[in-house]
Amino acid sequence: MEEKTEIGIVCSHPRETRGAVSILKNVESKQFSLFPGYTGDCGGRKCVVIESGMGADRAFIAAKQLVPIFHPDLIVDFGVAAGLSPSLEPGRVILSGKVKDVSTFLKDWEREDPFFSSLPRLPEEYPLEEVDTPEEWMERIGRSGDMTTAVIGCADFFLRSAIVREALLARGVEAFDFESFSVMKASGEAGIPSLCIRGISDRGDESAPGEFKSNLSRAITAAAGALKGIISVI
Repeated sequence: MEEKTEIGIVCSHPRETRGAVSILKNVESKQFSLFPGYTGDCGGRKCVVIESGMGADRAFIAAKQLVPIFHPDLIVDFGVAAGLSPSLEPGRVILSGKVKDVSTFLKDWEREDPFFSSLPRLPEEYPLEEVDTPEEWMERIGRSGDMTTAVIGCADFFLRSAIVREALLARGVEAFDFESFSVMKASGEAGIPSLCIRGISDRGDESAPGEFKSNLSRAITAAAGALKGIISVI
């Protein structure tokens, strides 16, 4: 059965899902084929949250699945990310200005250096597929609170190496996660605007596993607060 919903929210992890659902009222549990989810409202706007599970492919399918059922006006990729830029410390919230697919770059690097032991012999201007957040939405969201606009790089890759972090930074990538590019690409193919809201959980280097555990709750809570503020102005 089709339902008209204004905002679709895609999460990959149960903790992220709980964070998104925490800002909703009148919450109802849903099951979307392979994916669990919830409906509710925030600030008088109807929302749906879907939990894709980790990984680019699952996130792409989940975002696509929202479209024929809920016809959202906006799809939001929500969760946590690694902060590569020195200014993106754990607990900060970022809003996507641009999202880049870095998976091919990392695969090409791995072919020449399977252990990522040194900086890659690949061009600085390595071609990366990218998606932009529509300027119209960026202007609206600019009034919604304390967030940093960042370029996000995405791949199914556990980022915990300072060398990889440095190479991505050199190519303009300021934060990193698995799913944002896939969600925004799926949304674009459906003709629906999208954006990404992520709380910074770690720095994407050797300290990442410990930082992630320590900062996960704080990052999700901060991102959920930002999401609520965004919903109030769009």
